[in-house]
Amino acid sequence: MDAPQQDHDFLQRAVDLAQQNVEKGGQPFGAVLVRDSTVLADGVNDVHIDCDPTAHAEIQALRHAGHTHGTPKFDGTTMYASGKPCAMCMSAMIMAGGQPRCLRCG
Repeated sequence: MDAPQQDHDFLQRAVDLAQQNVEKGGQPFGAVLVRDSTVLADGVNDVHIDCDPTAHAEIQALRHAGHTHGTPKFDGTTMYASGKPCAMCMSAMIMAGGQPRCLRCG
């Protein structure tokens, strides 16, 4: 599969997560963290569930990746997001390993 098709597929996954989150009463934000065409983790906006103002989709994806892979560093990753990441999320992505390429919908 070529890179533009992979980008489309991962971005669609983020949008699908966002839509599923809305169906559960959440906000329309989903994110997928990918390295070398492999999904490391994904997340949705859980602010309403966790009562945590930092539980944005991108942060949740980084948290899940950290717990799953046992590291806070994710160099060479791409974050696919259903919306434009806020300053907090962009900062977290930078702190997780440089400036990941961030693709978004809308």
